[in-house]
Amino acid sequence: MLQVLETTPQMDVKIKILATIKQLQEGIDESTMKHNVFKTLEKVRSKETDPEILMLVLRIYEKSSDVLGADEIGLKILPGIIPMLVYGNL
Repeated sequence: MLQVLETTPQMDVKIKILATIKQLQEGIDESTMKHNVFKTLEKVRSKETDPEILMLVLRIYEKSSDVLGADEIGLKILPGIIPMLVYGNL
């Protein structure tokens, strides 16, 4: 599923995959989130400018911050969010 998210050009598919990740997020273990999901979200975030996709990425980050500690938030989430602040559409 994560590989499809990285490679598909179809916005509706990306939105459905991100929404699924958001829904299943509580069942995904911390290691998988850190090593797989965050890396994929980083790649998606760097390529995408669609506000709907970026908002889903932000919601996943937000939900992850409840489980992760301050170090993980500072190292994994904030570097991804700060560049998103430039987008006026969000």
